[in-house]
Amino acid sequence: MKEVTGLLALTVLLLVIPGFGYSQKICDECRGNWTTLNLMVLVSQTRPTDLSTYIPGMKVALDAINSDCSILPCYYLNHTELIDPQCSDIPGVRGFIEHVTNPSLNEIMIIGADCSVSTQPVASLSPFWNLVQISTVSTSPRLSIEKEFPYFLRLVGPDSSINPGLVELMTYFKWEHLAIITQEEDIFTFVRKISRKSEQGACCGP
Repeated sequence: MKEVTGLLALTVLLLVIPGFGYSQKICDECRGNWTTLNLMVLVSQTRPTDLSTYIPGMKVALDAINSDCSILPCYYLNHTELIDPQCSDIPGVRGFIEHVTNPSLNEIMIIGADCSVSTQPVASLSPFWNLVQISTVSTSPRLSIEKEFPYFLRLVGPDSSINPGLVELMTYFKWEHLAIITQEEDIFTFVRKISRKSEQGACCGP
């Protein structure tokens, strides 16, 4: 499908293309005869670093796709008004529901959110509207549960991926104990679940 090709290209471009600027270039052959496909974007405006890097990079990617007739001919990718989830769950879900219940927006996928606590509830709801969701910075290990979040993809590994490295450090330096200070949230508590490697003498617990 043409839409699938475009979404794959968007994923790659979001990862590798930095920069600024956003133009309205459309192939001459499709001018006046294109179909607009909108993206739903969740980004916390309380985190200025995300707004200054995340959004410009996304807009450059959209511009690159819209300017290349070989990717999505006669389709124009755009994004609707940004949803500010405030790095919380309720504002993100509220914005998501407002958008998916507005047929005029014609949104085909979700970009974001930039905080796992905002991403998880939206990722659990998006399959009911057949919307793929891609996040570049949500690192909660819980989001790796495919049965719970079947339409969720991300461009960064979960925080729990550091566990094997911690075990190897303990083994190398012959440490017997390791203390990890966390908050009682999935994104942090999963990191504490470091598997025991008794054969190497490395062990730790919560």
